[in-house]
Order: sequence, then structure tokens, then C-alpha cells
Amino acid sequence: MIKLADLPRETLTTRKGLWKRIDYLTDADDEGHVHKVLHAPRNHNCSGETAEDFAANVCDNARRYQDHRSGKVGKRTAKIMHELIYSGVEGRILAAAEKEKVETTLIELLHATPARSAWHDDPQTGRSDLHILFAWCNGAHTSSPVLSRHYGAGKASFSYACYMAEKAINEEYSRCQSEASLRVRRRMNTRPQAGTGFVI
Repeated sequence: MIKLADLPRETLTTRKGLWKRIDYLTDADDEGHVHKVLHAPRNHNCSGETAEDFAANVCDNARRYQDHRSGKVGKRTAKIMHELIYSGVEGRILAAAEKEKVETTLIELLHATPARSAWHDDPQTGRSDLHILFAWCNGAHTSSPVLSRHYGAGKASFSYACYMAEKAINEEYSRCQSEASLRVRRRMNTRPQAGTGFVI
């Protein structure tokens, strides 16, 4: 499942809330992270690789948006960030290559917006989850938030884009599973017959 996180307004609109989510990505003591393996976060479309770099880009983009909207008629957003979550299927921790594919697909949905992502693996359920924090305003387009500019109907269009991305990810997963099963069957069918040395 791919969805926008259900976060309180204070988290979405303040620097304090932004840092709360940044810290959450690596907080091993959080009650929701018991038994989980937290992988190191990484930045995308940022001026640097640290959490501070990401936060600075988010706040700078929000400030540029507010400056651009100053004195203009129309509703403006107070949000500075949001969070996108990919929840994998239970029963199988994703391999590194699979994680890279999922992460690349979702980052592309954000259209070069500054983002910070981290994988959380749960060995007990066998599930891999990806958290992506992203700037609500894209620095390259200060006139409107990323969802409004790139997805005509806002959240509805973005949700559909997430649905299509998830469908593509699942289809790729099914294809890889089918190919793996086919390779196993081929190996089984070419094993020497017991006591003969002849291939079946």
C-alpha cells in the first residue's frame, strides 16, 4: 500500500513538526519501532546528505512559496512538508534491489521535490516499509505546492498516481517471482536421475 501519512496539522506546518518526523525515521526507542531494523535515511534532490540539509531545503522552499504568494489573492497552503509511506506485503523482507526499485518509483512521483527516505524492516512480520518525508513546495516552482502543480485534482490525482505506481511495483514483483519459480522448475527438471547419471 502507498499512501500519504495521517499527520496532525502541527507536524505538517511547523519546523518543530518537521524535525519530529525526521527524528522518527531513526528513533530506535519509538514504541512503533520495537523489533524493527531501521536503515540509514538518505536525501533526494537536496543540497546535501544530512538531516539538516533536508530540513533547510524544506523550510527554504516554504519561505520562497510564501514570498511568492505575498499580496496575491487566493488560498495559500501553510504546509511545509508531508510524508509518503509504502507498506510492503507481510511474509517477505525486500531485497536491496527491490527496495531500490520501489524507492526510485516513489521519488519520481514527487517531481524533484526535496525528500528524505528510510526503510524500516520488521523481521517478526516479514514486512518492509518505506517512509519518505518530502517538501510540500518544490523549489523549482514556487507558485504552488507539488501536488497542486503536478496533479490536477490535488490529493485525488496523487492518490491515483500512487495506485498506479503500486500496481506497477506489484506487477514487477509478480514477474520476478514467476521467473524465479521457472528457474527452480528448470533446475529440478535437469537433475540427473538417481543411479543413472542421465538427465531427466
